[in-house]
Amino acid sequence: MRRSTQASILCLACLSVAQLGWAASIKINGATVTIKEADGSDGSSASVGFKDKLKTVPKLDHTQKLKVSFSPLGSGGKAIQPEQALLRLTSVVSGKTAFFTAGKLKGDKLEIIASSSGIEDQMGTQGGAFDTLLIIGSSNPAAAIQWGFGQVEILHRPTPDGNQPSAPSARLESAIEVKPEIVHQHRIPEKRTPAIVSLVFTAFIFVPLAAFVLAAINLGAMPTAFPKTGSARLYALGFHGSIAAILLLRAKMGYAGYFSTTARLKEKPTEVQAALAEVPENASLEILEKLLYNIAVMPKEEKYRRIKLSNPKIKANITDIPEARKYLTLLGWELIDEEGVEFLTLPAKISITMAHVRDIQTAQQELSKKHRDLKRSASAASLPSSNSDQQRLREQIEADRLERAAAKA
Repeated sequence: MRRSTQASILCLACLSVAQLGWAASIKINGATVTIKEADGSDGSSASVGFKDKLKTVPKLDHTQKLKVSFSPLGSGGKAIQPEQALLRLTSVVSGKTAFFTAGKLKGDKLEIIASSSGIEDQMGTQGGAFDTLLIIGSSNPAAAIQWGFGQVEILHRPTPDGNQPSAPSARLESAIEVKPEIVHQHRIPEKRTPAIVSLVFTAFIFVPLAAFVLAAINLGAMPTAFPKTGSARLYALGFHGSIAAILLLRAKMGYAGYFSTTARLKEKPTEVQAALAEVPENASLEILEKLLYNIAVMPKEEKYRRIKLSNPKIKANITDIPEARKYLTLLGWELIDEEGVEFLTLPAKISITMAHVRDIQTAQQELSKKHRDLKRSASAASLPSSNSDQQRLREQIEADRLERAAAKA
């Protein structure tokens, strides 16, 4: 028994020594830094050797992700899964840090994905330049790798005016930082009715009160006859006080406009909104929505403010649709000709907001409803509309039945 225990201890000791030797031999030859686009495809990419730094500073906006891939090699030059691998991004401005961990080994590569949303979750909307540090940890401190391969620039989702959001003013630990409040606006506030409408409703509410007082006087009710003691006084105060409270509450609600919600006025559409309502195809509205959404969230990106009219998709849904062209023209898009090729461009001074996107979404809903109503009307028109038509249809069905029966016989 003692010998077997000693043998087990010896085996564990040998295994530990072997693991330390394996861990001490871990190394990497370099890394590849890639910008992943919003659709998941790989964009610009740069390779950097171990201990070197990137020659250019990658720029990452809120729709993109930063992918750092590398091969951790053990003894014999084979790829291994390290005990820990992470990327640390440290803000040059505030000194705050964000960490991103690696996943499992894929083939001979490890990947670490960083994004502006991940940074926002850990330190708020701190943008600008960040120092990189790739950390590969191990149970053996001598085998740990720390390598800074340069800087990256992080851009968060811009504010409605096109600028970057302000960074947190206080340097606090991520665990106790207050998260930004999310404000939802489900619809644009409706235009309220004129004040005269509320005043009229308020006057109508006082009519029952006046009728009650006059009826009480005609019936001989006098204030001097109001009970002054006992339970009768309590009941009288409760009864008359309740009526007065209800009438006063309804008067206040009427003045505030609660009883005139059905009379709220629908705001008259602007010239731009009226032109949008004339676009006859949902496919055109979908292109317009995508186009304006990109400008609204990234107003300084020139590529979204310029469309080529000869592009097949643009030609079918924008160029050949006069109503869509009219809508863009009213928004401020300008037609330019470059060596015989026509483009529509939107000047930088013209801003597009999410209100324009919501207008397009509303137009899509209205157009879909219009198509459904037309389809329903066409189906109703195809049905027999009179007794003679219904009788003719029944006779035709009966004749078809007799014909099928004769064919079977």
